[in-house]
Amino acid sequence: MENKRNILLCVAGATPQIITETLYDLAIQQGKKIDEIRVITTLDGRDKIMTGIIKQRGGSAEESLLDSEKGQFFNFLRDYPQVGEIEFNETKIALLRKRDGQTLEDIRTPEENELAGDQICEIVREICRDENTRVFASAAGGRKTMSIYLTLAMSLFGRAEDALSHVLVSADFEMNKQFFYPPPTPKMISIFNPQTKETRQVSTETAEIYLAPIPFIRLRGTGSDNEKFGEARNYGEMVTEAQKVLDIREKEYDLLVDVKKQSALVSGRRIKFTPREFFFYWIFIKKRLQGKQFVSLKELTAPDFHSAFKEILLAAKNEDVDWDEINQFPQYNFAEVMLAQLESGHEKEFGNFRDAFSKVVTLIANKFKAKGVDSRYYLVSTDDGTASYRMGIALEKITTEK
Repeated sequence: MENKRNILLCVAGATPQIITETLYDLAIQQGKKIDEIRVITTLDGRDKIMTGIIKQRGGSAEESLLDSEKGQFFNFLRDYPQVGEIEFNETKIALLRKRDGQTLEDIRTPEENELAGDQICEIVREICRDENTRVFASAAGGRKTMSIYLTLAMSLFGRAEDALSHVLVSADFEMNKQFFYPPPTPKMISIFNPQTKETRQVSTETAEIYLAPIPFIRLRGTGSDNEKFGEARNYGEMVTEAQKVLDIREKEYDLLVDVKKQSALVSGRRIKFTPREFFFYWIFIKKRLQGKQFVSLKELTAPDFHSAFKEILLAAKNEDVDWDEINQFPQYNFAEVMLAQLESGHEKEFGNFRDAFSKVVTLIANKFKAKGVDSRYYLVSTDDGTASYRMGIALEKITTEK
């Protein structure tokens, strides 16, 4: 990670202060090296960054970031030379555009919101394609929809090392046109109270800035490596394709157990069991359906064996049989022997039962694997190792068919 290029990515509008405030926390308070700043904004936002002046709204060069003489970004670099070189100029500003290619002055209509979402997602996707970068995304600026789309884009494309945050500034300095960051030598700035109509002077020494991290679910891999997802050109298509992959993965973890056919169905792939395999698999399926995920082999009882035998035969042959009729069905003689071993109370006999059961577990696992299914979700297997011979099925979503 030390060799990665750190990029501060911001959405911004008429208050470019959020850029230098975020930079201050990252570079000065956290000591992170920022190599480049990129900004997504509208035409008004670009003008504010470049000149400090927005058409019909006024402003001054002191309110800009990149004015060659009075830009606050250059003041920051002079005040804090330890941050080193940071690439930030007009070429690092991505302007949101209309369908005809003209720049958006602002975001006011549903169509403009949709266009902003599409373009923000595309920009984030392109940045995150470069594995030699790390992104520090700030969702503090611009219209609310810009912040929302940036957050969603980070969920779609953000990597493990990328971060998303919102900059928080103490009340006196928030959105104050004179405040862009706490300078190393404090200065007094004017604070106007619109309610009392009074102006007071406050030292920048009292300013507090910190980044509030925004946890986000990283969906990268659910769609970004999907061929159709790569063809998606707008936000709606990207979400649709990602959701399709999530739906498929969710279905892959569904399990349909067919008692009559003594088989399991996983994402269209059927796993067929022998009577011995299915008998024990069904015992643990029943335990899982009762809410018992992990059960010690020693917790198995005669009723577990009896009910499994009864239900399997009833489903397969439509015969309501009792355990004492098991000898009529030679394929289940093993169950009678193993139950006797389990109930004997002798460690040696239980060891024989455990060994026989372990062999069955291996056979079940191999059948899942042969179908390309990750057996750990569906297999009767040991739990996290905190107790010996506790077995269970990790999957929660199980459907049965008799």
